[in-house]
Amino acid sequence: MTETLENGRKARILSVLDEFTRECLTIDVGRRITAQDVIDVLRYLFLIRGEPAYIRSDNGPEFTAKKVKKWLTAMGVQTLFIEPGSPWENGYMESFNGHFRDEKLDRELFVSIEELRYVCDKWRLDYNNHRPHQSLDYMTPAMFATTIAAHGSGALPPCPRNLSHDGSEHHIKEAGQSKLADAPIIATCSGCIPAEPYPCCDSDTIPHKQDQCNMPDKVKLEI
Repeated sequence: MTETLENGRKARILSVLDEFTRECLTIDVGRRITAQDVIDVLRYLFLIRGEPAYIRSDNGPEFTAKKVKKWLTAMGVQTLFIEPGSPWENGYMESFNGHFRDEKLDRELFVSIEELRYVCDKWRLDYNNHRPHQSLDYMTPAMFATTIAAHGSGALPPCPRNLSHDGSEHHIKEAGQSKLADAPIIATCSGCIPAEPYPCCDSDTIPHKQDQCNMPDKVKLEI
């Protein structure tokens, strides 16, 4: 999506939606959205929630770039590109973007990109925590997520752009010692926040119990 600031400059908006829980996982705002920005956002989400089976997106150059495809292949995630000129194939995201623009973007005049980031993330939190969905048995996306995972959802930091390209500084503790998790990582329970600590940089892995999560085997994200 594109939004025009008060000074006439354009800002790009990247939203990521979980098709199963209907949660908006992040809304990233920048002067432009590059292939590296897409990788940074997805790396952060994969670290927090695990890798989905598929990612559905349109055919924008930031999504179809060879760099993004290669990285997703390495992560074991398949891509689902919609047909050009067929936005209905990405229905959840198109519906979300429509509500987002009607309820917030078209009603505000943004002085700066920082203000746009703040307003977008505030709306995202409201959407996740205060908007019941009929398809979720009239629960909010965050409430629905808590019924299928051990941890709550809907509180991801708004700006994953600041992550290092080589890895994240996510410290975990194992046997009383702090370790640095290396992103991106492989999570065994796709689409939800792992109940166990993340695998570490060394060759040791931390087992997960698949039956602790009631998420379906294949989860899709939309961007």
